[in-house]
Amino acid sequence: MHLKIGRFGIFKGKKSLVDYTYISIDYNKDSETFTVKKNKAYGLLDNQAKQIIKPEYDELMVAGEYVNVSKNGENKIFDLTGKEVEKPEYVSLEKTKTEKYYIAMNSEYRYGIIDKDKKVVIEPKYDYINQIDDTDLILASEGQNFTIYSANIREIITAQNASMDIVNGYIKLTSKDKVSYITLDGKEVDNKTVYINNEIYAKSENGKWGFVNVADEKIVDNIYDEVTEVNEYGFAGIKKNGKWGVINSKGEVILEPTYESEIDDPVFMGIYYKNGNVVQDKM
Repeated sequence: MHLKIGRFGIFKGKKSLVDYTYISIDYNKDSETFTVKKNKAYGLLDNQAKQIIKPEYDELMVAGEYVNVSKNGENKIFDLTGKEVEKPEYVSLEKTKTEKYYIAMNSEYRYGIIDKDKKVVIEPKYDYINQIDDTDLILASEGQNFTIYSANIREIITAQNASMDIVNGYIKLTSKDKVSYITLDGKEVDNKTVYINNEIYAKSENGKWGFVNVADEKIVDNIYDEVTEVNEYGFAGIKKNGKWGVINSKGEVILEPTYESEIDDPVFMGIYYKNGNVVQDKM
């Protein structure tokens, strides 16, 4: 894109595809299109700067394979060829990485999955569905409930009232009584695989947490409400009655539960707590 006296054009190398015609031009990476604004109206160009949708709309938003437009309060949906979609069931269609399925959002902003023939694979029941970065896996969420699907829309795991992180190259789902780890190609593994160099590992039993060794022998009794795995500094957090304490890599308590904090996964260095780049003795 090039700017000249308040107007934008599109160039490929030194060749002009579009002269300095538009007030603004925004590139839509996923669809390889350009949203353009001329006077006060929006339109759409393809990646060769050929017009897909004439710039005559008050609003225009590219939503995967669909383009939502509005003019004088009237809404329409076009596909990426510029053809109007009659009586659309969905307002957004986004291809999955395999290009076999679409993540579909209906007019009630509920997400599901459909196949290339527009047949429903997963009903639109989720708050949101997206692809997990750098994987072919699909994450569906409803509130704090998460379900991970494979590229072929096979359910891998569901976690209720959970949080999700990426830890050591694994997807980590944490709920009150269980922590699950998924490889980036969709296989569930245990914490002994993820933290292969540790000597002890967190384990839940009857709603309480303790630690076992690699042979699954109990090292720390299941008396804690929450725990963390032993971290890179050789320490793990133990939480009881709303307070965090610390054990070492052998399972020995070096600080009884003392710190009050709602942090899910605090990092300890001995009796000290690491907050970003700051080590402190209060949480």
